[in-house]
Amino acid sequence: MKAKIENIINEIDKKISDADESNKSIPKSAQEHLIFFRSLLKDGLIREKPLPSIFKDAILYIENIKVQSVKGTFFSKARTITMRDQLGRSAYLSNHEAPSPLIIQSVGHRIMLNDPETLEFFKAIYGDLTRFYPTNGWNYTYPLEQGQVMNQVIGDWQNEMIPINPSPTYTAYQDFKRNYTLAGKKEEDDELITRSLQGFIEQTDYLNAQKETVLRWIQENGGQKLNRFITELLASGELTGHYSALAEADSLLNDWSIENGRMVFNYECCIYSYLNENSLLLKNTATGSIVESEGEDRSLPLLFICAKIELECVEQRVIPIVSYLNVSSFSPDLPRPDIMENNINNIIK
Repeated sequence: MKAKIENIINEIDKKISDADESNKSIPKSAQEHLIFFRSLLKDGLIREKPLPSIFKDAILYIENIKVQSVKGTFFSKARTITMRDQLGRSAYLSNHEAPSPLIIQSVGHRIMLNDPETLEFFKAIYGDLTRFYPTNGWNYTYPLEQGQVMNQVIGDWQNEMIPINPSPTYTAYQDFKRNYTLAGKKEEDDELITRSLQGFIEQTDYLNAQKETVLRWIQENGGQKLNRFITELLASGELTGHYSALAEADSLLNDWSIENGRMVFNYECCIYSYLNENSLLLKNTATGSIVESEGEDRSLPLLFICAKIELECVEQRVIPIVSYLNVSSFSPDLPRPDIMENNINNIIK
């Protein structure tokens, strides 16, 4: 069954790749859902979750995708149609499992009854993800200056990340053993992690005198410390419009590789909820509204973040550069970063 899930992940990758190569890109919002859906499955495999749990997480996400909004009339109220409604009208399930057309219910628990039918459901759902154009929230890619994202928050984080201890430390190794990978491969032993890192760094274009510094930097800072700029962005109000503290999130991709002769860290994470300045826990709803949460709820994403961090070496200093940062909001209630920046600039003027 694990192999079948991996085949589904590969099929999603192929669908996105084929669209790009033919210059017939699928709608941006649909592509975001495909990417997140792939990450959800991949994360479940990496964390070795039970297969029913992986299916349930994926189905809950699909059920709550907003398909369209229906305006209210004199005879009916305004409402939002989700994929849950669409599935209730579809023939993806066998007749004895299909919900009554008169009472549209959550179909997640029904699909869980039979794994083969679940896999057929996943195949069928690809069509809907590309046919319907959900428009939850917004998508924003940060502009680059001199090949990197430049703002005060990231600049402060960057300066904090440059220094390393005089003697070698291996604080990042605990993260490598948990869910950090090298070209998709996870190592379980300190010695194997060191050898793999040395092998990778040896293939880079850094000067020989710099390679040992790069190794030591990754050994100390190449784990969760790299993700701190996301926490700092939230705290600054960059992503929510006010001070926020990260509450519930999942790292979906933490992978080191080599690009253009440099060590590069690829990062994807999904944020489900955050604490505001009044310490209220806020989450997303199926309609895209942000509401107070009564407890842990990871069924609906609030923000999806995709980033790339390159290691630049200047003399004997390693400088982490954010060379790509994309944020997708699944709620229009959150302000876009560029709009906030323009508002600040207008106030200054």
